[in-house]
Amino acid sequence: MKYYNRGIVAHLTAAIDLLDDDHLLFENIQGQGPIDIVRINIKTGEVELYDVKCDDDKRHRKRYSSEIQKKLGVKLLGFNPDTRELHFIGHKENEQKG
Repeated sequence: MKYYNRGIVAHLTAAIDLLDDDHLLFENIQGQGPIDIVRINIKTGEVELYDVKCDDDKRHRKRYSSEIQKKLGVKLLGFNPDTRELHFIGHKENEQKG
């Protein structure tokens, strides 16, 4: 996969994976900033914030939350383009999505 498509595929895959009948998704249209996807539960009003990173085996590097992401409670999602799998990065790594 070309390097310039990797981020787009990661973002869209995360959006598809996070979407269900109980949630609304809102996306960052600027392409910059600490949050890529906002997920709101329409029944409970719970808000979840996600930042999506492309993270494959060949180019793996440690990812850390920025100070603003820590303050806002943003969850980091890694996407492996080779396996097409999403995983949590950092302190939320063992948490289940959905």
